[in-house]
Amino acid sequence: MKFRIALALTLITASAVAPQLAAADDAPAAAPSAKCLHPSPQLHGKMTALQARVAAATQAGKALDLTPPAFEALALDIERELAAIQADSGLMKTTSVPVKLLLSDIRDGTVLMRQATHTDARRIGLVKVMQDLEAYRRAAARTDCEPPPVQQ
Repeated sequence: MKFRIALALTLITASAVAPQLAAADDAPAAAPSAKCLHPSPQLHGKMTALQARVAAATQAGKALDLTPPAFEALALDIERELAAIQADSGLMKTTSVPVKLLLSDIRDGTVLMRQATHTDARRIGLVKVMQDLEAYRRAAARTDCEPPPVQQ
């Protein structure tokens, strides 16, 4: 029984990953524009401020010493900022899909920071948030991007 479940999970995972791997082989031709976020100046300012706030809260190794209430407070602060970004419908209409996915990924990290029962899991959530914010910064700083497509 366990073998059948494991086999089924493996096949499901393989069927989900195979198309992505096949598409990755064709990706070099589209790579420059695929990694471009095209953030609006308003969104970029909010994301930069959020990254600075997280960096200040985790300066000089303090992230490893945060207590569960401190993780929760930081996660709630990040979630408030994300909620403000996502509540601005005008801003979200002009936000690209990769940025929306990053915002969702950041929220997942904050949920882990708030709800995990082990401190190490909370740290993993914080690291995930920091990695996502850094990925945003790197992608937004690209200079080899084509102009964003015109939305009609």
